[in-house]
Amino acid sequence: MKDHDLAKRVLKWVVPVRDNEIRAVVLSTLFFFLLFAGYYPLRALRETMGVESGVSTIPLLWTCTLVVMLLINPIYAWIVSRYPRRVFIPFVYRFFLLNLIIFFALSKLLPQEVHVYLGRTFYVWLSVFNLFVVSVAWGFIDDIFSSAQGKRLFGFVASGASIGGLVGSAFTIYLADKIDPINVMIFSIVMIEASAQCIRPLDRVAKTVRGAKQSTADERKAQYDAPIRGTMWDGMRRVASSRYLLSICLFMFFLSLMGTFLYMVQADIAADYFDDRSSRVVFFARINLFVNGIAALIQIFVTARFMKSFGVGVTLGLLPIIAVVAFAGLGIALLTAQIGLIFWVFIIAQVGRRAGNYALARPSREVLYTVVPRQDKYKSKTFIDTFITRASDQVNVWGFRGLTAMGLSVGAIMFVAVPLAAGWFVLALALGARQKRLAEVPL
Repeated sequence: MKDHDLAKRVLKWVVPVRDNEIRAVVLSTLFFFLLFAGYYPLRALRETMGVESGVSTIPLLWTCTLVVMLLINPIYAWIVSRYPRRVFIPFVYRFFLLNLIIFFALSKLLPQEVHVYLGRTFYVWLSVFNLFVVSVAWGFIDDIFSSAQGKRLFGFVASGASIGGLVGSAFTIYLADKIDPINVMIFSIVMIEASAQCIRPLDRVAKTVRGAKQSTADERKAQYDAPIRGTMWDGMRRVASSRYLLSICLFMFFLSLMGTFLYMVQADIAADYFDDRSSRVVFFARINLFVNGIAALIQIFVTARFMKSFGVGVTLGLLPIIAVVAFAGLGIALLTAQIGLIFWVFIIAQVGRRAGNYALARPSREVLYTVVPRQDKYKSKTFIDTFITRASDQVNVWGFRGLTAMGLSVGAIMFVAVPLAAGWFVLALALGARQKRLAEVPL
């Protein structure tokens, strides 16, 4: 009992959590920890397969990802309309787990000469998996906590993802030169299944998180146990008709622009610097390690306090500020043509971009969805996080290729991105102001 009280006091010291929220916060954090511990070994494997497939094939792989996103979204929305969340969320996770088991079996059974095609298929699959499963997970969390709770708690909950990424990345680095990198899939299968096991208990404790707001059994059943209803097209229609959701789409476009432009530089650096699969896996895993370590510290000790002091809009706006500095720094480094300088400026820019996204932009972005109806948290949000994100990737990757075809150097393209990132900052402030107004209106 004393140990339990000590743990509770430590948790309250770290994060401003209340007694009725503790179990839900702990389960949510564990849920993300297990999910991302399983995902990060797969991420390092995907980046390696992307390099091995050839940098020139990446735009085509992203096009294939977009098509798959477009096909899978209506099917997911149809399932959401007919089953309660305690049913459809575990179903999504088990479906992707079955896919992963099939990939592992094929990688062992198929001859080596067809592995490049299997790798391209895996690249597309994981690009769907990482957005879809994470979006569903955050939609679940957004459905549990209110806007005020999200501002206090989402930073800490997101730290579970970063610490999970640390564990998954460290595991990958440790085993990279000891086993076939494909075998890390076994670890990922176990971790992702363990995360799926958290869904039912989290669904049960969620009914007490908001206290007296759901005071009767009938109200709790209507809120949590009933299907969301509607049609498979609701998410797309609601996005098209809502200025607020469209603004979030535009925010995601700019987020994609930053990630895509840095990704194209990353692919070239990895191809130039590393000659074999194991060294590339270690390189990507080490970046993941730094990113998640920094993000976890910020999420645990900074995010909630910063969001409380400065609001959602300013917290969202920190990533665009990082983007302005990153693009300008890379532009200068690339124009100097000093290989070592380019490598280290890129590492700093990539770590800053991803740590800022995970530690600040992601938690504050999820607070944006706490003020929308439930169907938007699962249907519209998933459509934005998956299809809109990948469509933005397509526009940005082909835009990058188009600028290079016009004769612009990569360094010049970085400078083109600087004013776009400044516009992104203005959008973040506007979104924060709109979220604050919506939070004052009952759903």
